[in-house]
This record gives sequence, C-alpha cells and structure tokens, in this order.
Amino acid sequence: MSVPIIVRGGQVRPTISETKAAWETIIAAARNGDVQAAAMIVALTERTPIILRDPATGSFALTA
Repeated sequence: MSVPIIVRGGQVRPTISETKAAWETIIAAARNGDVQAAAMIVALTERTPIILRDPATGSFALTA
C-alpha cells in the first residue's frame, strides 16, 4: 500500500483531521480482526514501543 506524501510547507505535524482519520483506520482494522492493528492501538495508548513483523517479507518494524 503506498501512502501519498503530503507537502506541508512550514507545518510539520499532521492536522487534527489527519490524526483522526489515521485512528479511525487503525480502529476499523482492529475491529475486523487485524492483530497488528490491535497491538498498535495498545502500544499507542500505553506509549509502549512494539515490534511488528511483516509476514510477507519477514522484515521487522519498530512502532510507537
């Protein structure tokens, strides 16, 4: 999945609507049974880093 790069100019942080849309996407994925999305919700709410493994490539990613 490719994510478009947003050019912000002087603004560095995402807008409130972008943050809300990202949370809604993660929550919807968790409700549909995505274990990684559920783990991401837990990690983000507890501010704890987690390591996710991509089953397709076998690569690891640090999230939080």
